[in-house]
Amino acid sequence: MNNEDILLKERLRFCKNCVHRKNNLKAGILCGLTDEKPNFEGFCKDYVEDTALLKKEKERDRMKLNRSSSWITASVVISIVLLSFKIIRSVARYQKNNNPTQQSQHDKYFEEQQERAYQRRHHVNTLNYLSDRYRNAHFSKKLIEDTVVVLNQRMKLNLPDGFHLSIANNDSDLPVRATSRGYYFIYNKIERDKTKSLFNQWETFRKRLVDQYPLSELTVNNIDSSTVSDNIDRINFEIKNKVDRIIGVARIIDYNNERYFFQLVSDSKSANYSQLYRFLNYYVKIKK
Repeated sequence: MNNEDILLKERLRFCKNCVHRKNNLKAGILCGLTDEKPNFEGFCKDYVEDTALLKKEKERDRMKLNRSSSWITASVVISIVLLSFKIIRSVARYQKNNNPTQQSQHDKYFEEQQERAYQRRHHVNTLNYLSDRYRNAHFSKKLIEDTVVVLNQRMKLNLPDGFHLSIANNDSDLPVRATSRGYYFIYNKIERDKTKSLFNQWETFRKRLVDQYPLSELTVNNIDSSTVSDNIDRINFEIKNKVDRIIGVARIIDYNNERYFFQLVSDSKSANYSQLYRFLNYYVKIKK
């Protein structure tokens, strides 16, 4: 930068605050009286200070200073708040770790979480005890009205509305399954095994499903045989493992070289054998 450029820069410092200044897009600031770049020496005799412009610049500088001060103040306040929060949290942790009551509550919560994890780990879905897993039903729907399913000339099912009904036509072990709010109705049809009694064949069939799950056990509590036939009118049974308890009632019919297993089970805590037996007799209708 030569001496002439330095002098021009110094003159323009005055011109930009003069009321006679003129802005040109190509040339920049010009003198409005001569339409040329300023060429005065020392001080311009025509200089008139633009008080309005200077006032605006002072106001702008003041606002910048205020914003800067506000930001600094806010930063300090936030820092103080964060530091206070850390101190309070540290004190609360110390008090919690040294407070017997809170420690006891913490231990209780930890034990509850452990118990829930234990139950989840050992829980078996009720349907897995009743039918082989991953079977695909050919027909499945929620009943919107009471429905009659005719099995043969002697037997039919009365299923109430609200049940979720599944039918597997190609599956001789599980033709019908219906479920509703913790209650499961299962109908199995299998070929008669002449080497086994009616009860033994049912028990073998049920245990095969239960024994797939370690520490699960099938227990029979009561058997009522029919007084007019070899059929079994009622079997009270129970399936248990470490965390689950399922009760059920079964009715077994021998007909045309096939054996029909009708079972109603529940994992509801309010269920009882008398209730299940009453419902099962309503669902299953057998002609004499």
